[in-house]
Amino acid sequence: MAFFSLLLLLLLTAHGTPPALGFTRSDFPPDFVFGAATSAYQYEGAVAEDGRSPSIWDIFTHAGKMADKSTGDVASDGYHKYKDDVKLMADTNLEAYRFSISWPRLIPNGRGAVNPKGLEYYNNLINELVKHGIQIHVMLYHLDFPQVLDDEYGGWLSPIIYFVTGGTAKCREDFTAFADVCFREFGDRVSFWTTMSEPNVIPADSYGSGTFPPGRCSDPFGRTKCTAGNSTVEPYIAAHNMILAHASATRLYRENIKLAVQMGVVGINVYSYWTYPLTNCTLGP
Repeated sequence: MAFFSLLLLLLLTAHGTPPALGFTRSDFPPDFVFGAATSAYQYEGAVAEDGRSPSIWDIFTHAGKMADKSTGDVASDGYHKYKDDVKLMADTNLEAYRFSISWPRLIPNGRGAVNPKGLEYYNNLINELVKHGIQIHVMLYHLDFPQVLDDEYGGWLSPIIYFVTGGTAKCREDFTAFADVCFREFGDRVSFWTTMSEPNVIPADSYGSGTFPPGRCSDPFGRTKCTAGNSTVEPYIAAHNMILAHASATRLYRENIKLAVQMGVVGINVYSYWTYPLTNCTLGP
């Protein structure tokens, strides 16, 4: 919250108000953007509307696995209030907005047919951002794996449970197909893509401690009462699959989509840690 407040102060400074904390917008490079970010499950709500199917988070939260028993059923109600939210961004002079696309809203079966209502929602949101001159950043995957695919082959653990010809994991194939839909449908207005969020955190929490869905873990590593899992093996399998899925989608964009039509960039979001000095002493010469 303090960081967000600083961003607002900086942005206000850029529009003629006194400097905040000694900083002005000119202290930052022109290509350094200030903005806001959300993830689909934590923002959209409307989990059972207009053809969206459940994600692993819906099943997890409805089983009461969150400490506060919360769910994303309503969340910030962004599915219905996105126009108001975009206006707030414009009114506070935010320069950019990063949101994630709900895989089970766009492709309810995890693969195959695209949901027209889901496609309409994301097109409307993107068009609203364009109208207000807000730079668009899209995160393809932020935690909400389609439950139907997790039931079918174990989600990010698919190599152990399900193989196809040549040993390619189904999760990699399905994620790449999902990414392909997003690139082709939205890429005429979106130039900044992130394949997935925190592949160094999700495997540990989903398959190590069990605090994220699908809540798999084993003693003595689990911090929840998991009924299945292997905390010494599964986090590494999931991380391996996520990196391969990222690589596959990135190659698709750079070699097929970008060169043919678009000139955007694609990358990945890795959670980074920082440290504080133990003391304020300095080293000698």
